[in-house]
This record gives sequence, structure tokens and C-alpha cells, in this order.
Amino acid sequence: MVGKPRTPHETESSIECRVLQAYNSKVKKGGPAYAAGKTLIIFLYTGGGEWYPRKVAQRLPKDLVYADVWIFSLLPLENGKYVYGVAQLGDPERQAPTWVVRIDDHFGSWGVTCLQ
Repeated sequence: MVGKPRTPHETESSIECRVLQAYNSKVKKGGPAYAAGKTLIIFLYTGGGEWYPRKVAQRLPKDLVYADVWIFSLLPLENGKYVYGVAQLGDPERQAPTWVVRIDDHFGSWGVTCLQ
């Protein structure tokens, strides 16, 4: 989980840096034996601010400890719909395919739009 900044140091750090810190923290916690073959999902709740999934993906280590890394980011509501940005950071090309997922307010339907 990458939450809103709580300290002046976190406020100065870019979202990209904070996501990479979260990845590194999780790797240190379990190491290759724990992470091998697993998918790491990072929930991003920053309260706003731009960031670029491809930049983060390209800064990840070439040999990921995890099989894949995904980011789920809660975006502002749109007409009562929950909106999430979803990016796959661990794809081999480091292109970070990204989607927007809109879920209706009753969670009965949703739509997915590919951004890149």
C-alpha cells in the first residue's frame, strides 16, 4: 500500500519513488524464496498527483523477484462510479499496459478502457 504522504520526506518524494520504495520493502520482507512465482499487487492511494506507470516499470530491476507487479490506483469518483487506474508494471517489455476500470455505485456492472 502506498498511501498519502504523512511526513515532509514522503511529501517531497515523487509517487514513482514511493512505489519503488514499496516494491523494495516487500522484496526485503520475504526475499526470492517468498516471492518466486507470485504476483505483487500495490494499492496506490495518493490523494492525487500525476505519475507515469511506464517510468516506474522501467525503474524496476531487470530481473524481478516477483513474477509480475500490478498497481491499482483509486481515482476520483465519476458520476457516482468508482474509478480505478490499473497498470501492469512487470510485463517483459516494461511498456506498462494501463487500463481504467469504472464500477457502478451498486457494484453490479463495470467497464474497462485500455489507455496504452
